[in-house]
Amino acid sequence: MTVGDHRTIGQAATLAGVSAKSIRLYESRGLLPPAPRSAQGHRLFTQADIETLRFIARAKAAGLQLTEIKTVLELHRDGQTPCEQVRATLGQRLTELDTMLAELSVLRDRIQNLLQHDDGGVDPGSGFCAIIQSQPAPAPGTH
Repeated sequence: MTVGDHRTIGQAATLAGVSAKSIRLYESRGLLPPAPRSAQGHRLFTQADIETLRFIARAKAAGLQLTEIKTVLELHRDGQTPCEQVRATLGQRLTELDTMLAELSVLRDRIQNLLQHDDGGVDPGSGFCAIIQSQPAPAPGTH
């Protein structure tokens, strides 16, 4: 159903490439202003809302979290250019990803080493799998 230049949630979702459930979430989290309703109670969305939804989808695909996207949208609505904020956030996310990749690489090497040295046996002292028991115990407070 189209009402004037407004679209229903299903139409807006299709045009923006997101789900209706996502639109409801974005509205509840304040990324979208509350949509006006039709006489039948259906949410109605403008072309500007659809563009905002597309921006949210692109920002999520770029790695921004909803709280970060909300900040960017608020800056934009206040007439500010949020590009510096986006750059800083993406730079921080890149640093976080590099750290995660380094940690995953260490874990991968550890697992590969375990598998290469596994004899398939059971640890006689504990009855647990030797492949796990051969690992040093983690330092207190690290897990």
